[in-house]
Amino acid sequence: MADDLPGLDAFGEALVAATRREDARCIPDAYRGQTPVYDMYASDLPVLERVGRGLVARTRRLDRRRARWRRVALGFCVAVPIAATSGAATAVVLREAVISAPDPSQVPDEQTPLAGTARVSAVRAADPGRGLPWAVRVARSKTGFTCTTVGQVRDGVFGLTGLDGVFRRLPAELSDACGQGGTLTGARVLAADRVADVRSIVYGVAGDRLRAVTLRTATGDRPLRIGPGGTYVAALRGYPEDQSAAVTLRFAGGRVEHHNFGAASDTIPDPEGGQAWAVERYTLGTRLQCAHVRPARRSGKGVIVRADGSTGQVVTPTACLALRTSDRAWVADARRLKPGDEGVPGFDRWGWQHNPPRTVVWGVARNGKTLRSVTLRGAGAPRKLAVSKQGAFAAVLPAAVDPAKLALDVVLADGAVQHGKPGEGLTPDLVKSRRPR
Repeated sequence: MADDLPGLDAFGEALVAATRREDARCIPDAYRGQTPVYDMYASDLPVLERVGRGLVARTRRLDRRRARWRRVALGFCVAVPIAATSGAATAVVLREAVISAPDPSQVPDEQTPLAGTARVSAVRAADPGRGLPWAVRVARSKTGFTCTTVGQVRDGVFGLTGLDGVFRRLPAELSDACGQGGTLTGARVLAADRVADVRSIVYGVAGDRLRAVTLRTATGDRPLRIGPGGTYVAALRGYPEDQSAAVTLRFAGGRVEHHNFGAASDTIPDPEGGQAWAVERYTLGTRLQCAHVRPARRSGKGVIVRADGSTGQVVTPTACLALRTSDRAWVADARRLKPGDEGVPGFDRWGWQHNPPRTVVWGVARNGKTLRSVTLRGAGAPRKLAVSKQGAFAAVLPAAVDPAKLALDVVLADGAVQHGKPGEGLTPDLVKSRRPR
């Protein structure tokens, strides 16, 4: 049945080719000048045969399990919490005419809703665009777990709208997440062809003692309506980290829970609600400590999703600190970047692609233990920047901010305070022209 799995067939050929290349590199050394003779077939590589058999068997099992989702990209967030859990999953490219119920033999009892227990909560969340309202369905599994499913409602029917614009009913036997006890909450990410059409659905069920839910985003806080059983739902544009999404739950008796779906503490929000950013530090041997800023969410190997939905490398220029020839503790750079700005091919090939104009400031310390804090001045009220474990920091600002007016107050690990401006002490360009052409 290898013909039934062309992807594995191609992968197997690639494995064989890679092994032969490695042998070609290593064997001449072993033979010390002798010329090895190759006449290899797959049968000559038993390890690859075993790998191939394992891949085929695993793929067939997954194919049987996912037959109902043929050509449907869906990731389940399965949680079995003791007290409380926060989760995020990705789900979405619906193109089949009908979404079938799963084969009971392929789904654990803990994740299988009991017939007749599924109820769609009365609370609704308006879509940020013009889509159908969002809701959460709650059911009880065969083992007594609470199961939730995120979807949309049209004419009283619970389902999802696919990328083809067709609304499909979601069978009651399907669930996104199941858990036992406490709070079951998460952020369900629904992908789209365009980043602007991506949706993050914050949802949860926390029990009858839930008294208040506050949704926290980069643009501010707002209360959410509570439905039966302590259900709640909110729909956000983009990915959770773009909105720095989080919820605060308050219960009878004074108990409070905080659940963060937004991302790591050093994720950098976009000033206009676009894709979130991240600062990336890397070392070049023992000579240079460098950093640049890129989108927080990558798509594919080495590929980053651009703001317009296309793909390619989106990254700022590189700021580097010379470890051997400089005694500085840190350096920083600041630029106003516009659509189309890019560097030249070479080490510091960078490009802003089609992203909107932004003023970006970023820097790096000698190591991850050098800095205690970094405060940015010159862009409104002073703001404290998150410093990564590797000692990098950054901020993405509106393009109206003048890079020349920015300054940094840096507290070192020993408590010493240093004041400086972006651009001071930077290692000279590693290639001629890192500046926009």
